[in-house]
Amino acid sequence: MSVRVNKKDNNVNNCKGYFISNNIKDVNINNKVVQKKSVKLLRCIVCPEGCMLFTDYNEIDDRLTKIEGYKCKRGIKFAEEELRNPVRILTTTIGIDSKKINRLPVRSSIPAPKAKIFEMVREAKKIKVKPPIKVGDVLTHNFLNTGVDIISSTTIEE
Repeated sequence: MSVRVNKKDNNVNNCKGYFISNNIKDVNINNKVVQKKSVKLLRCIVCPEGCMLFTDYNEIDDRLTKIEGYKCKRGIKFAEEELRNPVRILTTTIGIDSKKINRLPVRSSIPAPKAKIFEMVREAKKIKVKPPIKVGDVLTHNFLNTGVDIISSTTIEE
């Protein structure tokens, strides 16, 4: 039985006999496509252990077929969420009319869609607020229709 992997990019490494890539599309066994899949290597960021997770994701039926390398159950949940809907906490700065500082550190109230992070940072740079601002104050509701609020990370009185 021969196994051939069609790759779209040159980002393929061989790790313990597995092909690792962010962009594997077709897996052929004896010249027959058996499934559309993505094989990804992820670093789990849930706990300090930082496990390397090898995942095999079937794109046809939206199913995670293999997860290896996790040391706790949180690694499984992280891999599933990261492949289906990756999110991150947004941290950036916005303008403020203050005598002490000219940029106010802010963050998202909940994790934001990873695909929108750069757009959110670009748009946040256009926001300017006036003091007083307290830590936790909501500065923008439903930012860019993501359901995420932008909140202050510090207190500025003047």
